[in-house]
Amino acid sequence: MLSTIREKIQGIFATVIIAMIVIPFALWGVNQYFEGDSKVTVAEVNGTEISHDDLQRQLDRYRGRVNPKMLETPFFKQQILHQMIQRILLQQAVQNGGYGVSREQLGALIRAMPEFQVDGTFNSARYEDLLRRSGQTYQGFEDSMRHQKMLDQLISGLKGSGFVTKQDEDRVLALAQQRRRIAVVTVSVDQLENGIKVSEKDLEDYYQAHQDQYRVPEQVRIAYIELSAKSVAATIKPTEADLKATYESEKSRFMTPPERRVSHILIPLSDSASPADVQKALKKAQDIARQAKAGANFASLARKYSGDSSTASRGGDLGTLSPGLLPKNLEAAIETLKQGGVTAPIRTRFGYHVAKVTQYKAGKLKSYAQVRQQLIALVKKEKGTRRYYDEVEKFNNIVYEQSDSLEPAAKALGLKVHTSDWFARTGGKGITANPKVTGAAFSSDVLLDKHNSDSLEIGKDSLLALRVVDHKAATVKPFASVRKEIVANLRKDRAQQEATRLGSEILTRARKSGSLEQAARGVAAARYHKPVVLTRYDTKATDPAVLQAAFAAPRPRDKKESLVNASLKDKGYAVIAVTAVMDGKASDLDKKKAKELQNALQARRGDDYFNDFISGLRKQAKIEIHEKAL
Repeated sequence: MLSTIREKIQGIFATVIIAMIVIPFALWGVNQYFEGDSKVTVAEVNGTEISHDDLQRQLDRYRGRVNPKMLETPFFKQQILHQMIQRILLQQAVQNGGYGVSREQLGALIRAMPEFQVDGTFNSARYEDLLRRSGQTYQGFEDSMRHQKMLDQLISGLKGSGFVTKQDEDRVLALAQQRRRIAVVTVSVDQLENGIKVSEKDLEDYYQAHQDQYRVPEQVRIAYIELSAKSVAATIKPTEADLKATYESEKSRFMTPPERRVSHILIPLSDSASPADVQKALKKAQDIARQAKAGANFASLARKYSGDSSTASRGGDLGTLSPGLLPKNLEAAIETLKQGGVTAPIRTRFGYHVAKVTQYKAGKLKSYAQVRQQLIALVKKEKGTRRYYDEVEKFNNIVYEQSDSLEPAAKALGLKVHTSDWFARTGGKGITANPKVTGAAFSSDVLLDKHNSDSLEIGKDSLLALRVVDHKAATVKPFASVRKEIVANLRKDRAQQEATRLGSEILTRARKSGSLEQAARGVAAARYHKPVVLTRYDTKATDPAVLQAAFAAPRPRDKKESLVNASLKDKGYAVIAVTAVMDGKASDLDKKKAKELQNALQARRGDDYFNDFISGLRKQAKIEIHEKAL
């Protein structure tokens, strides 16, 4: 294809093409063609921008969890955007509200996380390993933890402040215990259905009016090839020389760092401490350090002198030291010590610390034999990734240049051509659930012009190209194949309409006569159910729709029944008469149920406070949403 283009671009045609290329370069410069697209902003919150890429990353979290088509709807995008705006407002409130998390609090929080513990104790090697495998730095992880903790402080403070008076509690608990005597007339769809007659014309009219209900959507099957760093890596066979060279160059990767379990004593100092207070604290810390170095029991000293309330009762124990959890100068001093070593007093913004290494385990390099399998995986991954990027250009070129088949690209790169099952525009299973794949399969270039798709990035270091191998246009199922279904649907619909009509007539007559039982007489499909006393929780005793309508009805007055109606969906229709209301007492409720309701009421009140707070932030904030950028 490229050679054909080269041959064609000659003479006046070539001159025109060159002019078209030169003019933009002259006007805007070469850089415009190599710079990425400028950032598209979808919203601004008090000057903080939310980019289209930020929104897309949030939407990507829902892929595979919701219908792919939903991700492209304006409504869904707006819902996610409003969640992002709310989080930014909360973050700004945290920053403006003076919330904070000290290094000691953060350290205690991280040390308490079960995923970083071995046998119930914080393990620095496990901490480092999990962060490394997740691609996070100490600073990045700890900043995110600190930030989340501050958000939690704000949110829990609001939601936990729900205040409910005793009067409110008693009123809600009394309502929860309320009982009502109700009588019910039901009009059954099943009984009416048998008498419903439908003509052939009725069926044909229904069929024509409900074409979408019997429509089979347009479908395709595709052939596709996939190139990924993972699959390329699987073909790599590392030599012993490769493995040994990698072992030598990556020794730090296989070195277990030294482990130090540390205890400390804090002599606290405030930010406003006078020089005399500082000198007094230093002298006290120096005396404690002297005692510790002379062999005094460090745990006893910590219990006696330490101002760190979270560790003093444990003899000052901080657990196994992990990088970044302590102030840098204190951490640096500790890292020079072996087991039993005691620091000199170290000044931080909290005061003076004296620290002791209570346990020490030297770092150790794992042997070549111990890590050989890791080395194989590492070499395969590194070589596979390099080879993958070498083959990406070849993949793209062949798929594009020989656009009438995937076989040339598959043969050149040793790939297998796969074939999918049938799927519609809403997607299918496996690879066809990916919206990029469905979008390409139904594009005009692929579906109508029968070309290969462009290469699609379907994951990290993974490309796919496809072509349509079979196509079914959208069709409507033949009338004969759905006739029985239409008969059933039409009879059900008409029976429900008749049940509603009869129920409405019964309700009207009952309001005139004052008696539901009398109003239902003479209606063959109606059944009168004698009065029963129910609570709002007796969902097994009657239909939930009946129960909900009965407890929403007004109280009966002047010895007259309070009449309401309720649709039972495809089961029929109900008319309900409330004949008496018996209020409950808070004391009648068992303690467990009462506590559950109290907690629910307080939680609801707390949620109301939080929602009011968010509403206030929104009203005060300057929020701009660029709808067209969505």
